[in-house]
Amino acid sequence: SRGLGDVYKRQSIASPNAAIKTKAEELTTGKQGEEKLNALYDFCRTEIINSRRGDPDAITPEERKKLKNDISAARTLKMGFGRPKDIDVLFCSLARAAGFDARLARVEDKEKGPFLYSLESPQIVLSKIVVAILQEDTWSYYAPGDRYFNFGQLPWQHQGAAILHGDNKSANLVYTPFTKTDANTTRTDADLILDTEGNLTGHITQVISGPVSYTHLTLPTNREV
Repeated sequence: SRGLGDVYKRQSIASPNAAIKTKAEELTTGKQGEEKLNALYDFCRTEIINSRRGDPDAITPEERKKLKNDISAARTLKMGFGRPKDIDVLFCSLARAAGFDARLARVEDKEKGPFLYSLESPQIVLSKIVVAILQEDTWSYYAPGDRYFNFGQLPWQHQGAAILHGDNKSANLVYTPFTKTDANTTRTDADLILDTEGNLTGHITQVISGPVSYTHLTLPTNREV
């Protein structure tokens, strides 16, 4: 498959070094299975400063200069900050260090057009790097660099999308799952009081989960969320 070479050549950038192995052990001690992955995911999402998601002043101009074109999981861990793709690669490296079959994968970006088997350069459409993890013959997909998405969720443009992952022996071209209905909801709660004169007062709260919440969280007025 064209584009596979790029996928498995890049696997080496997620190879864990001694520092990553130590951190993975520290984060997963006493935990099992999904608990381990959750701990690693939360660390990458909350403890590694994201240069493109969240507070733009969390990283100084001098620190931004340290962000390199080449990606290094070890360097991202040491610096404590990185771009979304740096954080995704770090998560992959930590997962490997914790004993998971974790691979970097290329997933279709629906905003850039549909994936077609006839494409000469599929990586143009399969442009987003995410982490594919195999557990009990089932692949699951993660992108902690997309800060506002919960464990195991991908942004909407990468759901139901073609994804390519593999190694030097085999390739997998499959489709990512959609967010489950119960994790993709909008709920409105109202606590209201109607007085004797017909005036209605109170509070209305809207709770949004899933891909639609990303739109609200990334609005300029919600930067502090």
